[in-house]
Amino acid sequence: LEALLSATSTAAEDCSLLADLLSLPNFGRFPTLDLSSQQRKSRTLQALVRQLEALARREPVLMIFEDLHWIDPTSLELLDRIIERIRQVPVLLIVTFRPEFSPPWTGRPHVSTITLSRLG
Repeated sequence: LEALLSATSTAAEDCSLLADLLSLPNFGRFPTLDLSSQQRKSRTLQALVRQLEALARREPVLMIFEDLHWIDPTSLELLDRIIERIRQVPVLLIVTFRPEFSPPWTGRPHVSTITLSRLG
């Protein structure tokens, strides 16, 4: 994690949030943040999007999410934020989901949908 974060010049607050998200010991390396659970969630999602943008500025990024029909609300919120931002950076995002899942971002100009028929 530290090698990745140093390569992208990640802010100390983002390092703290990402270490906390991954349940990594801090040992005083990053600031302790006194945040409500809602603030922590919002800032963590922002930090994840910033990290993706920083990685994509270095080289193109491929992200794959499978079975979105089972996605939890927080992960969907993160994905919504990512989809909003990827039109500005070189990221190819591939997602799979069943027809009954209705993602909120279909129809956006930078989103292409390919419907596959039943396999096998």
